[in-house]
Amino acid sequence: QSSACSSIEQRSFLKDAVILLASVRTDLMHPCFVWLLSCAAAHAIAVRPRDVKIRGIDAPVRIYEAESQDAALDAAIETDSDPFGACCWPSAVVAARTLAACDGVAGLKVLELGAGTGLASATAARLGAAVVATDVSDISLELLRRAAEEAAAFDVQRLDFTDADAVAALGDFDIIVAADTLYEEAIARATARVVRASRGACIVVDPGRPDGRRAFLDELGGVGRFEPVAVSAEELSAFPLGTGLKIASLGVFER
Repeated sequence: QSSACSSIEQRSFLKDAVILLASVRTDLMHPCFVWLLSCAAAHAIAVRPRDVKIRGIDAPVRIYEAESQDAALDAAIETDSDPFGACCWPSAVVAARTLAACDGVAGLKVLELGAGTGLASATAARLGAAVVATDVSDISLELLRRAAEEAAAFDVQRLDFTDADAVAALGDFDIIVAADTLYEEAIARATARVVRASRGACIVVDPGRPDGRRAFLDELGGVGRFEPVAVSAEELSAFPLGTGLKIASLGVFER
């Protein structure tokens, strides 16, 4: 168990850590700066830097994301890659804030599953952790490498975490982080298996997918629950959620 991160083990801490996202301010510090991300099939998409203010960290945390979801979808079609990790989602902000509210992250080993743009990974690295950010998407892996080039460097590795042997080969970690990985039953159960196998603390954030949560908790034998956090439409307006997508409640599972 991770004694250095004992605050994660207290449910009251989590309730404080995931207060409404109203105080989360995301700013494009360089709105005119766009670079081209070259994907596996030589398809280039416009990418922008995004600086996200995380409570508990003085300076904004920089990540990179697709300039638009349409661009990410086009690239995904040509590269057979998952496009959804190319944009920052609310779950990642909650995961990053939860890490920032944890005492003693410096020096710990942190593994993020399905890291996407890597906000949680970049936050953990800023806090002094040794971080391995993983994803299976070519688009996300390039975004993660770009973010890792910033001051808070972290390791980037390709990982299909449904492969238990591949996860085990990475070694032991003090904290496992997964933000919005419960979108399919198989992926939700794979997330649970990583959590179950880990001897450290775990932070799993879900935007309100009941089927995914049920599968995740069922795989864990019904132990634990998600603490809900309601968010308003105004709070979600800073994030590219896609046409018709509504998130009723963010929730955090902790162990």
